[in-house]
Amino acid sequence: MLTVNNIEVVYNDVILVLKGLSLRCEEGKITTLLGANGAGKSTTLKAISGLLKSEEGEVTKGTIEFMGEKINGMDPEKIVRKGIFQVMEGRRVFEDLDIVENLRCGAYTRNDRAGVKRDIDLVFDYFPILKERRNQLSGYLSGGEQQMLAIGRALMARPKLLLLDEPSLGLAPLLVQEIFRIIAKINEEEKTTILLVEQNASLALQVASYGYIMEMGKVVLDGPCEKLRENQDVKEFYLGIGESGSKRSFKNAKHYKRRKRWLS
Repeated sequence: MLTVNNIEVVYNDVILVLKGLSLRCEEGKITTLLGANGAGKSTTLKAISGLLKSEEGEVTKGTIEFMGEKINGMDPEKIVRKGIFQVMEGRRVFEDLDIVENLRCGAYTRNDRAGVKRDIDLVFDYFPILKERRNQLSGYLSGGEQQMLAIGRALMARPKLLLLDEPSLGLAPLLVQEIFRIIAKINEEEKTTILLVEQNASLALQVASYGYIMEMGKVVLDGPCEKLRENQDVKEFYLGIGESGSKRSFKNAKHYKRRKRWLS
């Protein structure tokens, strides 16, 4: 469904962030993109969704193809209409609008009123807490509820490809588990293709079928998630598990020297 071919991204005509990045998303599957802060994960999503322009960024080399059509350089609105919707890091709900109004904003490209109403009910099926608070201003929701609303708003656009940027950010562990359960359910029931950017590598590798690991603007490792979970480097660098199977402390992992093959 999506093919990113050897792209480079530059900010302000000076700062090179992505350095020949390539990845693919198979239709109907969840693909995850992992990496430390500053690796270029969010920039990758913004390159796909067309939001780089708002931050003085540009794809200077390579191509991004969706359903066989080149989309890099397109306006974000056109990309949304083609079926790509990004849920931004930090949720970004409209705080002065209530829940239903936020959901209707997600359907701004649609003109089928009956379908929009039906999909609002569908979102409430996935997130019952939102139905209970449907008339509440979104700014008064908890972080977890706002994340649910942000994902629900994205579903209102009926996306073919859903880009999720750090959906677990700032959430309590139980809420993180619930959010990931619903992400898997949406993929299974709605057949929505998902590209998931996440720092919680353990959960991401559980729900996704294929994964890419980024460092310093390029992919250093990729493969089926079941194989990545067993990769010794992934265990040490992202899952905090040493060769003996014991958990490594963050302090030790922080200073662990990357093996040369990661950056070769």
